[in-house]
Amino acid sequence: MTGSGVVAFISDSFDEDGQIVDYIWTSSKDGELGRGSVLYYPVDDLNDGSHSIELLVIDNNGTVSDAVTSTLLVMQRPDSEIVYVRVNDESAAWGWGIDVNSGDEVSFKGQTTSAQFISTYSWISDIDGPLFTGGEDGVSEFSTTDLSNGTHYIIFKLQGGNSLWSPEQIIEIRVNGRPQIGDSVEISEEFLDRLKSASIKVPINDDDTSGLELTYDVSYRLKGSGDSWSKDYISDIMFNNDTGNLEFIFTPDAEAVTGDYEFFVGVTDVMGGTSDYYVMNQDYRVYICLQNGTNPENSNGRPSLDEPLFTDLEPRSAGGSGDGYIWKYLFTINPNNLIKFDSTSFIPLPSDWSSSTSVAAVRDNASTSGQLKIVTITNRGVGYGTAATYNNVPIEGDGSGAKCSVVVNAAGKIDSVEVTNGGSDYTFGSVNLEQVGLTNPSGSTDAGFNVIIPPQDGHGADIYRELGANRVLIYSRLENDTSNPDFITGNQFARVGLVKDPYAYGSTNKLTTSKASAVYALKLTGAGATTTTFTTDSEITQRIGVGSTAVGRVVNWDSTTGVLKYWQDRRLAISTDGNAPTYGYNLFGFNADPTTGAGTTIFGGSSNLNIDTNFGTALSPGLSTSINSRTYNLGVDNRASVTRSSQQKEDIKIVLEF
Repeated sequence: MTGSGVVAFISDSFDEDGQIVDYIWTSSKDGELGRGSVLYYPVDDLNDGSHSIELLVIDNNGTVSDAVTSTLLVMQRPDSEIVYVRVNDESAAWGWGIDVNSGDEVSFKGQTTSAQFISTYSWISDIDGPLFTGGEDGVSEFSTTDLSNGTHYIIFKLQGGNSLWSPEQIIEIRVNGRPQIGDSVEISEEFLDRLKSASIKVPINDDDTSGLELTYDVSYRLKGSGDSWSKDYISDIMFNNDTGNLEFIFTPDAEAVTGDYEFFVGVTDVMGGTSDYYVMNQDYRVYICLQNGTNPENSNGRPSLDEPLFTDLEPRSAGGSGDGYIWKYLFTINPNNLIKFDSTSFIPLPSDWSSSTSVAAVRDNASTSGQLKIVTITNRGVGYGTAATYNNVPIEGDGSGAKCSVVVNAAGKIDSVEVTNGGSDYTFGSVNLEQVGLTNPSGSTDAGFNVIIPPQDGHGADIYRELGANRVLIYSRLENDTSNPDFITGNQFARVGLVKDPYAYGSTNKLTTSKASAVYALKLTGAGATTTTFTTDSEITQRIGVGSTAVGRVVNWDSTTGVLKYWQDRRLAISTDGNAPTYGYNLFGFNADPTTGAGTTIFGGSSNLNIDTNFGTALSPGLSTSINSRTYNLGVDNRASVTRSSQQKEDIKIVLEF
């Protein structure tokens, strides 16, 4: 026997010449247990170990039988208890479940009071699976911030050294998802005059709370000022339920300080869950790093300590930290293009660099300011005399005109070098110290330099070549449109791809609309059309002739517009289990003008509806689709399925490398 419960001792003894009047049950470890032909005994009252159970019976003449024995092994099941649950270091009562927000730290402690050795500890969530398996001396405790959104039933149990598991202890944890702030921020104006306004749109999503019920905190400050956040210039804060965006207006007054501003957005849901705070600035400037602090002591460079904010044409340092970095300003990203970022690995580049007037100054500076910009020191050398600065030190090679300034420190070593004239036409170069009389004694360690050769025609002449722009990002957004609901809701998509030159439906003309549907659709009408429901992926049918039935699967049903979108694949008309398909091997199309003996009734919904023959075209009444049903050349990427809802949109970004 194991653990708790009872053990039943049962005897079927008999007496041939009389009656059995008594049954005596005895344990070798616990003595007499009780009497009767059937004896129920609590396992918890038996000592652990191997018991020899003896039975004696007595008849009505007082005669005692020979003893019969049997072996019973009793092992103890360890007990278990939950000592505490804490949320963000505060104790929580768990009798009726605990409400937490996504990302909260939830701490658990469980133990056993049993004296036996515990071999295994187990904390399991019915949503996330195993959470923790550690423990020592009968105690197991851990903390997590990674519980998924939803209602968790977390089970704690232990296994003793005798292989028996303890009773399970269960805690209910309800995890509320915090509001999520998207990265695809839209700003109407990159540069703004006083008394003018810019509209700002920030994607917001919460798994349980409507965006209309969320609480928003929006403020701003001058970037880098460290000032308190202010709300004076913020107005018209609202959530757009159609786009899923938080929208607000920024209007600096006549006294507003000029400069770059950054914004703070915080969101709180009805359960008290708060978003991660979002801070953005209005710079979006792109710089190329020409020098990362490399010197003899830091051959791989140093950390950058100063953020570049300038728009000067000539490269320079970004601040006074002395980090050694030299930056070259290239261009400023249009905020409207920010949604086209695929990740931190990619940024959008101007599409017309060679001809755009907005970047002409940077482009022209590449050819007029000189070619060479950076010389690094690989060895400082020794014995170069006292501290001094040497100007117009020539840089010699296959180009001409480049010069630099060299500083010697008090130790007689090269301290720094700066290009003062970039020259032109270099593919290699060397710093000639001797030309300005800067020498060291024979046998001393000579200084070493590395002349950095920039791209052909200089930095900024051709940013596509300079930045290695060998990729094209194709961007599209799936955004719900109630007036033309081509993008369905309530179903999933899991495949993203490119279609080459699709044709419009019923035509050989290439499709030119900005969005289109590639699934079939029926316009339905009839009594109860606004209350009828269709189950996603279920079958719909229409009898189109004697013995002929069209069959399809539901993609989406819109009771407001009366449009049922469906698809037909070959699995509906082929054998998958050796039996003939339900509706035969011919896959018929749905038809608003069926043959005699058929009809326009569509079966499969909660009520039967009819095809609206007043919709569509004369050739295809009641039928609708935007893309020809022909085979296309596709580039396809299979992804984890995404369920679409009316309050969301998806940004699709495909990066092609060439």
